[in-house]
Amino acid sequence: QVLGARTLHYKHCCCAFMATVLKLRFQEQIHRIVLPEGELTFEAVIAVASRLGAGCGFTPKYRDEEGDLCTLCSLSFSDFLAVS
Repeated sequence: QVLGARTLHYKHCCCAFMATVLKLRFQEQIHRIVLPEGELTFEAVIAVASRLGAGCGFTPKYRDEEGDLCTLCSLSFSDFLAVS
């Protein structure tokens, strides 16, 4: 289950950048994965989830604003971003 994504702003010395922390639950464990700026795409989320569930035939899901579990797909990705 993809629990959400949050954008973090980092400032280090003379440079600043934004990163996104992707929070996923897999086999009752919570995983936090940092995606570099500009890499919060449907393909990136699926790639990260696939690495966690390699060979398990998983279906990524997220909770919508009403608390319902929804299947994450390219068509629902904008909804996922809106409720994250």
